[in-house]
Amino acid sequence: MADFVKLATPTAFARSSSLVSELYHYRQELIRTKESNKVLKPKLYLSIQLPNETGPEFPVKDLPSCCQCGSLIRSHIVWFGESLWPDPLQKHR
Repeated sequence: MADFVKLATPTAFARSSSLVSELYHYRQELIRTKESNKVLKPKLYLSIQLPNETGPEFPVKDLPSCCQCGSLIRSHIVWFGESLWPDPLQKHR
């Protein structure tokens, strides 16, 4: 089983963007079928594991890419080991 914390990083995305994209797709599908519970929700996010870590199911050619430069589009989130950009933080202080 793949570990969510190890896959939710820029390094993991650079190494296997397809596997990381599969993780977020799996997470969306899993959460879509659950009812909200304030106590269990953080635990759910930390315990999500992919059903198969032998390889990604999404071919890299099918992953979303930028129309202008062709580079892969990653999830719009802050990953473990990553910082927020300074400008948005400055704007809200």
